[in-house]
Amino acid sequence: MVLARAVTAVVTGDPGLGRLMAGWRGVVSLAAGVLVGYAAAGVVGQPVVIGVITGGLMGFITAIAVSDNSAEGITKRCAAAFVPFVVALPLSLALHPYRWAELSLMVVLLFVHMYANNFGPYGHDFGTVLFATFLSGLLLPLSMSAYGALVAMSGLSLVAVILARLLLCRMRPGRLLVYAETALLARLDGSIAEAARLGRVS
Repeated sequence: MVLARAVTAVVTGDPGLGRLMAGWRGVVSLAAGVLVGYAAAGVVGQPVVIGVITGGLMGFITAIAVSDNSAEGITKRCAAAFVPFVVALPLSLALHPYRWAELSLMVVLLFVHMYANNFGPYGHDFGTVLFATFLSGLLLPLSMSAYGALVAMSGLSLVAVILARLLLCRMRPGRLLVYAETALLARLDGSIAEAARLGRVS
């Protein structure tokens, strides 16, 4: 009984479990990216902290940008997000000595990020990952010589993120409809009870 009430309370406050699933997706993606980035850093000869940052960045960005829960959507959209990553990262690394150029290009990429939303989910993903990767690259104390290692670590981390999401972050549409129906009925019961209470008061 207590568990059923707790589930009802959660579902009522979050119909369709959109916020709950977004949070769970973020936890799974970030954990998978960080763990594989940590392991991959030793393989490619980079400091562990760089591997953790790179893997965590890939997990975090894809968790925010890609909200699809289907196997095809997760795989294709997460894989496609790797393209803007490998494009933006060398730009930010190469421009480290030229801060004014970095800041100027960041403004341009912010416009691209906003405008790309007009081109559907893949455009949204492209713009989000492009801008976030460039901004993150500004903070990495690395030169272009580390580009290959960063791409290798991020690629391995992305594969781990995709597999983790396929295993742990897929929710059947039928189950979501059940949760939405439960939330609707719970709110309807609450409205009826409140109306009855007001009727007694009046």
